[in-house]
Amino acid sequence: MPINMQYEYALPTIEALLFKTGAYTYEVIYPELLHNGTTPYICRNLKKRVVDFSTSPPSWGSESSIDVETPSGFTNPITPDNGILGYNFETDEILLGLGEWDGTSAHLSTTSAKLLAIKRDFSAVNVIQSDLFALAQTAVTDAARIAYYIQFYGYGGKIAGILELFSDSGSANERSCIITYDGATWTAIHANTRYDYAQQGIEPIWGASDNFLGWLTRGHGTNSHFISYPALSVTAGSPGGLFTTEPIYDPINHQVIWIEWGAETGATQHVWTADPTDPFTATDVTPTGTKTDNEGHTIDLNVDCKASGSIFSDGTNNWLVLRVFDNPDRLFFRAMKVTLGSYNNANAWDIIADPSGNDDFLIYGSVRAINPTDKLFLPSPLFIVSSGIF
Repeated sequence: MPINMQYEYALPTIEALLFKTGAYTYEVIYPELLHNGTTPYICRNLKKRVVDFSTSPPSWGSESSIDVETPSGFTNPITPDNGILGYNFETDEILLGLGEWDGTSAHLSTTSAKLLAIKRDFSAVNVIQSDLFALAQTAVTDAARIAYYIQFYGYGGKIAGILELFSDSGSANERSCIITYDGATWTAIHANTRYDYAQQGIEPIWGASDNFLGWLTRGHGTNSHFISYPALSVTAGSPGGLFTTEPIYDPINHQVIWIEWGAETGATQHVWTADPTDPFTATDVTPTGTKTDNEGHTIDLNVDCKASGSIFSDGTNNWLVLRVFDNPDRLFFRAMKVTLGSYNNANAWDIIADPSGNDDFLIYGSVRAINPTDKLFLPSPLFIVSSGIF
C-alpha cells in the first residue's frame, strides 16, 4: 500500500531549487507556470518563499517575485518541459532558459531562445546568451528548432548546458547538442560521436571529497555525456540500457544514480549506481517485484519507467524520489520513493500518497537543494508533485 506524506503545500510549479540559509530554513525558488489553454509552461515570473522546518507542519513565508518576461524580451515566454532551472555556483545566480511560444504547441518549440541569469536575492536579471538557436547552428547546421529541453549549470567561471534540437531533414530528426562557456567564449558541440539522440538535462557531480568533477547529461537513447571541469572536454557514454539514461547525484553517499525510461513493452528500465569519478562504469541494481496503487494498478519495478529523480531527506528517511509509469501505453503515472542504497530490494520501494491518501499524482520536475556557501548539492527536505498528467 502507498505511504502517506505528512505535509503538503501548494506551489504553482513542477520544479524548484532550494538554498539552505539556516539550520532549518531554506529559500525555495521556482518558476511560476501558467496555463494559457494550450501549454502549461508559460512563465512570466520567478517566485521565492522561505520555508522553516523547525515547526510542524513547516511554516512558509510570504511570496516574493521577479519579472523574467520583460528582460527576456518575449511576449509569451515558455520554459522547458522539466530541468527548467539551473544554478551558477560561482555567481550565485539562477540559470533559466526561455523561448518564445510558437502560438500552437503544448511544449517549447522555437527558434528564439535565451539564457537568463537571475541573482538569487532577486536584485537583477541579465540575459547572458541572447540567441541559443544561432549558437547551436554553428555546430548543428541543419537544426530547425529547439524543443522540449534547455538546461544549464555553472561552476568556477565555467558553464555547461544542453539543448534538445530537431532537424527537418533526414530519416531521424533529433540532434544532440551541448553548450559550454569557458569564461570568455560560448561554444556549441554537436555531441553525436555515440548517437545523435538528444540531450534532455544536465547534472553537476562531485567526488567523495566534495571536489567538483563536472556535469553529466541526461541522454535520449543512452546518449549521455560527461563534461569535465575545468577542461570542458566532452565524453560520450552510458551505464547500460537501451533508453533515456538520467543521472542523479547523491550527495549523501557520493554516488551517481542512473535511472532509465523508454517506450518498449516488457523491456527492463534500469537503476544503476556509479562512482562519480567513473560515472559510466556502473553497477546494475534494478529491482524486481511489484507494487499496487490505491486504484489497483500493478507497478512492475523491473520494467516500468523511472524518471525525474531527486534526493530527499527529512533527517530520518533518505530516499530517491521519482516518477514511475507504465509503457508503452502510459495509462498511469505515480510518485515513488526508494531508500538510498536499497534499489534492488522491492521492500524499499513504495508509492507516495498525499496526507489524505490520494496517490493519483506524479513527480514531473526535479528538485535540487544547494549549500551556496560551500557550493555543494544537499539532499532536499521536500519534493514537488503534480496532480494527474501535467
